[in-house]
Amino acid sequence: MLIELNKYTESIINRDEAFFEKIAFKQSKLTLQYDELNKQKKNVQEGFRIGVYEAEEATEEIKNIKKIQLEIMDELKQIEAIESKLEVERCNKVKTNIETLLSMDTISNPGKANKILHEIIKKIYYWKETTDNGGEQPFDIKIVYKS
Repeated sequence: MLIELNKYTESIINRDEAFFEKIAFKQSKLTLQYDELNKQKKNVQEGFRIGVYEAEEATEEIKNIKKIQLEIMDELKQIEAIESKLEVERCNKVKTNIETLLSMDTISNPGKANKILHEIIKKIYYWKETTDNGGEQPFDIKIVYKS
């Protein structure tokens, strides 16, 4: 993560075109997702109208879609608010937190370590699959860092 942050920071400082293209691509991707969710919402409403969905099902489905749309709108607002200097400062803060976490004794200070991890990590996905013959494979872990 530190190496990725350093590359990202340098690309911002150097006004790298790839950085701004990546932002524009992410904005368009999120906008398309938002529009697709609008279509899904209309489909659910239509399904309720013709009797495919019960009232509770349709309401719950629309509520879930609206929740995802709010998350997308928040992310779009964050992307629009990115300013190069502020983004570099944010990256430097994240790097400092990671370096602090790596250098500290997490066993004697678990509360502080947990606080730092909450500032850095958004979600962690982990799963363990079994093979067809009953054997187990090691855990697969995917860490999603806060953007």
